[in-house]
Amino acid sequence: MKKDMKKRLFDMKKVMEDADAIRKVDIERQIDAYGCNPSYKYYYKVFYWTLNNHFRAYQSLDAGLVQANLDGQASRKEKLLVGGIHRIVKIGEVLAADIPRANIIFTVLDSVIDAAYGAVKENRMERKIIAINGIIRSKFNTEEDCTLDIALIAIAMTEARKGQVAFRFQLD
Repeated sequence: MKKDMKKRLFDMKKVMEDADAIRKVDIERQIDAYGCNPSYKYYYKVFYWTLNNHFRAYQSLDAGLVQANLDGQASRKEKLLVGGIHRIVKIGEVLAADIPRANIIFTVLDSVIDAAYGAVKENRMERKIIAINGIIRSKFNTEEDCTLDIALIAIAMTEARKGQVAFRFQLD
């Protein structure tokens, strides 16, 4: 019974490896078809590596291998709002300078604003990382699947934008 189960698992693994090999050959054939136009091949490579690196970066963030720059996640409106609130607090400090202990209240208020805004940005980034990694895990069984599907996506995008790619790279 166990030998039969092991044999079936081995056969399934072999079939999956063969299917991946066929997909690789098909992808290489499609990429080689761009040989007549280097702009297409260049676009494919840039798109493939950009998407691949984004996926790997989100996986690294999820694993805690690196930390994200949360300042880059803030919208312009949020930055303006928080900056405006900070200015209002500073004006309040100046106006209330003669009132005892008022300066302490404004300083604490300023710190609370910074802490709350930091928590909002951090929570937003964590939700984004979890969502993107959830998609990656649900759509791709293995790293190989992910790599091959990214290659297929890059080919599809190159095909969809052939006219724009040719025109853009002729201008450069």
